[in-house]
Amino acid sequence: MKGRTFVLTFSPAEYHNPIVQQIFQIAQRAIYQSEALLRSRPYRQFVKSFPCVACRKPWGIDPAHTGPHGISTKASDATCIPLCRSCHRAYDAAPARFAREHHVDIPALVKRFTRLWEARKQMATGVKVGFSRARSLDCSKQKQKRSAA
Repeated sequence: MKGRTFVLTFSPAEYHNPIVQQIFQIAQRAIYQSEALLRSRPYRQFVKSFPCVACRKPWGIDPAHTGPHGISTKASDATCIPLCRSCHRAYDAAPARFAREHHVDIPALVKRFTRLWEARKQMATGVKVGFSRARSLDCSKQKQKRSAA
């Protein structure tokens, strides 16, 4: 038995069976959660300041978009997590397999970084800031810089 790998296949009916899901620990929720599209360079820089969530490397970090995306489109910046280049490539190739192999709960990580960002903004401004408010603050700062120049 040592060194052997077994592959189990399930029919769609078996896959959705609660007993099969419990025994094999099959996630019942989708990895991707739909989010409003957001582009925030400060948030991406914030995410890049953390080490890779998979291998813990502190250098060469990319903010990896984890939400649903297609050809030539990215998910919202609100779904970014920090991954090093090699882990980012592995994630993009097979997101579900990557999460399973590295024991990473993607939706929980996205929520954690969102909460950290909001707490950081709240400490900086003294005002409770969500993503929509943070975006408007970032845009107003950019407009002020342009008008001053």
